[in-house]
Amino acid sequence: MPRSSADELKQYQAKGWKVVDSQPVMGRLEKTIRLLDQNLTAPERRKLMSSASPFEFLLKVTRLAVIHGFGLENDQSSKYINRAMLRGLETSQRLRERAEPTLGTSEVAKLLNVSPDTVRQNVKRRQLLALSKGSQDRVFPSFQFIEHQVLPGFSDALVALGPISPYRALSFFLDDNPELEGKPAIKALREGEIDSVIRSAHRFVTSHGT
Repeated sequence: MPRSSADELKQYQAKGWKVVDSQPVMGRLEKTIRLLDQNLTAPERRKLMSSASPFEFLLKVTRLAVIHGFGLENDQSSKYINRAMLRGLETSQRLRERAEPTLGTSEVAKLLNVSPDTVRQNVKRRQLLALSKGSQDRVFPSFQFIEHQVLPGFSDALVALGPISPYRALSFFLDDNPELEGKPAIKALREGEIDSVIRSAHRFVTSHGT
């Protein structure tokens, strides 16, 4: 095998793919990967190495660690952490699938008739919702656009959510919301209920955090 699973993660990091922010968590992941590298079957290893993105790679790593029944140091607390991490990654994956279809940066720039740099700046200003794709690229859920503009009220709702993670924002926009008569926030925005969605966004942060 030309490179190990641990080398694969290092390659993702070298490309600037910001997979995990926390250094302690990253250290745990590296230990998990080393344990997996010693125990994987050849088919499992090939499947892991075929990961299309760092997110998919981490999801597979965590799932395999749980399947094999060992944690970072082969103790119960590490196994618990792996299971909790797997649940979180799987939830994020489901949200990402629900966010389809998505557009690339150049597609959004063309849609809005702006430059790609303007698109990137608007992400920083929380005017657009973007998900990491890999390397320096992003994808944009198409539900935030209508014709050739951002859906009215969408950017205001993002600002109200504050510096929230993209997946928490996806949950807010896509999940049924009892404060909006059971409708997802994105549907309420499309029906013109902008003020109600913004109020709900403020309460979402208060009750759910970032």
